[in-house]
Amino acid sequence: GGGGGGGGLMAAGLPLPKQLVVHGYILMGDSKMSKSLGNVISPDDLATWYGVEPVRYYLMRQMPITHDGHFDLKDLENRINSDLANSLGNLLNRMQTLALNNGLQEITAPECWEAKSSHLHEMCQEAYRFYWEEMGKYHFHIALGEVWKFIALVNAYFHEMQPWVLAKQNKELFAEVIAATCNSLYSIAIMLMPIMPKKMETLLYALGQKYDETINYDEVLRKNNWNRVFKLNKLDEPLFVRPESRLPKEDEVPVAKTVVPVTPQTETPSSDFISIDDFAKCKLLVGTIISCEEVAGSDKLYKMQVDCGLHGMRQIFSGVKKNFKPEDLIGKQGIVVANLSARKMPGGVFQGILLYASDASGNHRLASVSGPVDNGTRLK
Repeated sequence: GGGGGGGGLMAAGLPLPKQLVVHGYILMGDSKMSKSLGNVISPDDLATWYGVEPVRYYLMRQMPITHDGHFDLKDLENRINSDLANSLGNLLNRMQTLALNNGLQEITAPECWEAKSSHLHEMCQEAYRFYWEEMGKYHFHIALGEVWKFIALVNAYFHEMQPWVLAKQNKELFAEVIAATCNSLYSIAIMLMPIMPKKMETLLYALGQKYDETINYDEVLRKNNWNRVFKLNKLDEPLFVRPESRLPKEDEVPVAKTVVPVTPQTETPSSDFISIDDFAKCKLLVGTIISCEEVAGSDKLYKMQVDCGLHGMRQIFSGVKKNFKPEDLIGKQGIVVANLSARKMPGGVFQGILLYASDASGNHRLASVSGPVDNGTRLK
């Protein structure tokens, strides 16, 4: 294919490409997609079920260009639900609904940004620089991971500032929070334009903006001037719709059970050991810390809201106030023990714990996974 394409370019008198980007195989389980193996999923079906752009997003987010990548229908649906419908689409919807319901349609920048808004502004610029660098290396999955880290920060900012309260108590700060969110969403839309152009044009329309191919958006996002005027347009339907699941029902999937001979245990039992069944009862989920605040009257506790994806938002109390500042934790992914019995605490209901590591030298670290994964992913 490459040689024929080169010959065609030469015949047309066009210059040959200086680089070829060649991705690996798309795997189903441990095998390549193959008609002979019968493990092919029709692209037409995927486009009909989920839409072209969400599928393209999943492939670019999930498949590293440098080696083979795994395709999984459940992962695809989780990405659409968690990343697109929840993290991005729901952020736009919440912001628009609050603004329009409080008579705020035209959004302008304040004369001076508050500290938390300024920090979000800086993070927006940093996210774009990292995104541009990784896209230039064809590390699309890493670049998109950085965009979604920033989306998590915008959600955390929005949740922490509580604009639904400010709308009644501080109209000026309320308008600033809406403006910071609009500016953030504008940058997000431009970064995601190559992957989901139609959806991002819709997002820009919701902000009263248009994409203009004559504009140097690299220069715009590097300067990152939050002085744009937005005029909100309410969308007729959500930006991203949670798709009907196409996964087979459990009773439709035959499961072959293999009887494995059990070797008698010769080790001396110990109270320190647990069985695999005991471990399986422990529900460990990856979640992003959306907000972190002090608990009144406590010199140890933080109260945090942790986004566990399809498992919902969890309210968690951690006695780590002496070791971490809120900004050290907000936006970070941690590991949540999610199936502990709920109980009341001085600041509300306790819905799980986050895991930390602490050594003899006084080093304290939030336990996490080695790279970004979907909120709600279960450790196993």
